[in-house]
Amino acid sequence: MVTTAKIVASAWSSRRATSRAMLVSFRFANLGYRIGHLCYDDVSRDFRAVNFLSAIGRCMGAFCRGIMRDSLVSCRTGLAAPACGDVAAATWRSRFGIPKGDPMTTLTLTSADVEVLADADEMRRAMAAAHRALHAHRAVQPRPHPLPFVGAAGPDAPTVVPMSALSEELGLYAVKVLADAPRNRAVGLPAQRSTVAVFDAATAECVAMIDGRALTRLRTAAVTALATDVLARADAQVATLIGAGPLAAEHARALVRVRDLAQIRVWSRSAARAEACVQQLRAEGIPALVAVTTESALEGADVVCTLTPAQEPFLSRALLGSDVHVNAVGSPPRPMFSEVHADVFAAARVVVVDDSAVALAESGNVRDACAAGALVPEQLIPLGDVVAAEPGAAPGGLTIFNSVGIGIQDLYAAHVLCARASAVGAGTMVAIRA
Repeated sequence: MVTTAKIVASAWSSRRATSRAMLVSFRFANLGYRIGHLCYDDVSRDFRAVNFLSAIGRCMGAFCRGIMRDSLVSCRTGLAAPACGDVAAATWRSRFGIPKGDPMTTLTLTSADVEVLADADEMRRAMAAAHRALHAHRAVQPRPHPLPFVGAAGPDAPTVVPMSALSEELGLYAVKVLADAPRNRAVGLPAQRSTVAVFDAATAECVAMIDGRALTRLRTAAVTALATDVLARADAQVATLIGAGPLAAEHARALVRVRDLAQIRVWSRSAARAEACVQQLRAEGIPALVAVTTESALEGADVVCTLTPAQEPFLSRALLGSDVHVNAVGSPPRPMFSEVHADVFAAARVVVVDDSAVALAESGNVRDACAAGALVPEQLIPLGDVVAAEPGAAPGGLTIFNSVGIGIQDLYAAHVLCARASAVGAGTMVAIRA
């Protein structure tokens, strides 16, 4: 009894010490990422000053990520949180250490919190667990039904997309409210904003509210890396990113975790954005370079990622090699946007999607290919089927992973982030109901 009490007291003391260290760490991380983000977006400043200040921001963020990882390792011994796939009898109230009878308390995580908490390898494993759960029918993934604004017209009109999912093995369900407003780009605002709410499936309590900006970017790159790992050649050396925004940079970070890439080419319609993206990646030790044209970017590429909000397809079969893996992930979840020509799907040996029903409803790439007769719905293979199959050599030839993002990915990403936040006392607990 005495020994157990000492262990518990030691673990709790360690958690409080870790929380104090995390408070300082999060403040520095938040400042660092704000500096980096502001400088990255403000193209009107002197380019050298932007690079200098952005580097400071990145270094501060990287430093705090290191503190966070060390703290996570140090506290896991006494305060380990359930990993993805564990079936825990306890509710999320007990997992967060909230006594029965207390007000309904919700963990809130900002995107700055998420940036520091996230780990690329753990996020990729969470995406694998999510798609295995779908494959095993242990998760529910309904097709989202967009809510268009009354009176808004045109392919770029704003719309709201509620994205939901439930996991039997986690005992959780989540709803992400995604506002997709492409016209925001014209006034310098984000084209997408979202919030993820996570609920205990047993008690219906809201256990977490997470800003969706960083979560969505990180889980999108993680699921792309997962698909690349199971579909691309093991000896892939060259990756091409069409697009140079934050999502492109995150993809570069995720791809080098699954393939030993010698070169990552970045092409964008904006040469300045491509240069800024490449400089950022090089500062992190990633072998990136700017491609002058799409043709030079794609020549000899083993892995291609399209990361643009294009309304008209630009990637044709003639631009690709015979043995290449394509990740088409840039289009928002609406059928009027498309990046990939139908002839690419016609030539593909394998076409893999997040979820077949969602892809047929929301992916402009898939719908256009089906309308052109280049693809039939029965050819679509859910990613969960591939992940759950026995490991083997990549299929070879031209392979495609077409993703619009689904709620189960948000749920499993949120689960990982909540577990890590609980382990180190990160985030803010808010009593939303007395």
